[in-house]
Amino acid sequence: MEAAQQEIRVKEKSAYVTRVSVKLLADILLLLAVLTFFTTESSFLGGALPFLSLAIVMTLPLIWTGIESSRKFNVIFLGISVTLFLTAQFFLGLPWWSSLLLLFLLHWRISTHLEEERDSRYEMSGGFMLAFLIITLSSYAFQNIYEKQSSAIILFLFVSGMILYSGGTYLVRVAESAVHSKKATRVKSAKLPFLFTVLLAGLAAVLAAVSETIDGSINYVMGGLFWILSFLVTPIWQLINWLLGLLPKDMSEDLQSIGRPDMPYDITSEQLEDSSSRLFLSWWNEVLIAVLVLVILVYVWRRYKDKGWVAEEGPKRYAGFSSFKESAIAEKAVQSANTRYSAADSEIRKDIFSLEKLAEKNGVSRLNGETLEEWLCRLGIQEDKEFYRLYEEVRYGNKYIAMDKTAWFKQSVKQVEAKITGKKPR
Repeated sequence: MEAAQQEIRVKEKSAYVTRVSVKLLADILLLLAVLTFFTTESSFLGGALPFLSLAIVMTLPLIWTGIESSRKFNVIFLGISVTLFLTAQFFLGLPWWSSLLLLFLLHWRISTHLEEERDSRYEMSGGFMLAFLIITLSSYAFQNIYEKQSSAIILFLFVSGMILYSGGTYLVRVAESAVHSKKATRVKSAKLPFLFTVLLAGLAAVLAAVSETIDGSINYVMGGLFWILSFLVTPIWQLINWLLGLLPKDMSEDLQSIGRPDMPYDITSEQLEDSSSRLFLSWWNEVLIAVLVLVILVYVWRRYKDKGWVAEEGPKRYAGFSSFKESAIAEKAVQSANTRYSAADSEIRKDIFSLEKLAEKNGVSRLNGETLEEWLCRLGIQEDKEFYRLYEEVRYGNKYIAMDKTAWFKQSVKQVEAKITGKKPR
């Protein structure tokens, strides 16, 4: 029995690690898509992409090993952050403020993923994919105007996001159902995202073969779209120019000069050549950025200083991946759950709840998504079909059950409790 429980725990850890890893990769892809707006091709390939790739290589093993507490995670991540920051400054040439901002975003996303409950169900939301599509398509339109990035980079990010959406969902579903499902059932439940992944891989190969044709078609469509937008915006600009013409000459010239301030210094040819890979800021701009970063850090510290997570006590304390949030909200949720069950009119539901609490104390908890029959069969306990039928009748509502059947059910529950107590792991 102890060996079976250990196998279940290993499978649960694998499912948890798979969920968090896929989520983190999705965050990295979304962040890379956003960075295409603010970087050139050389700075993206030579700075941002290596920095985030190195961050993934260093943080994924941290997730796979398991974290027992938020304090331990913060200490380890601080060491990783110092290494990444020094690498960015001395080898990648990233501005110090952009390195700090990226590290802050990484800490926020990783800690958020690690705080989630062990038995949470992961499905990459449609909202994430909608945001990813909007950002990548907007970036492509932006590059058609300013030509800072290659269209191949945007296409690569787009296809990678689609493959991660389908392939990641496939991996997570297989890992989630590995605890209490047969292999054939797991493959069948994840068949659709697997086929979608194969189709996307084929689509990527086709796009790579006819990239010039696709690029020309997209340029033609985007050119027509911007022509329509310019046609609609032109009357507005004419109206603004007419209103400016009614103002005094000095005031009109001042308003027209907004957005075109004179440069405070002359730009040399060396700076122009290096501007494709670096962002030049005056000293007062860097001071303002430092103040902004400091304000963000102070806000986050004050907001989350009393929150965190620690490893759970009891039979669930294994591998360091089972965690819960220490907050008043979690305590209220537990109290409301207890009140809901204790106030139930059905004696059958109250008995099953007591049975689950007893099983949890004995280390044979009911798994997430596992039916009552699957749970008892996994423990080697056989019950009549009438036992499960009575429970299903009152599971989602109060239905009248005869007193003799209720008494029989309560007696059966007592027998199950005795069997579970005897199965307590050593």
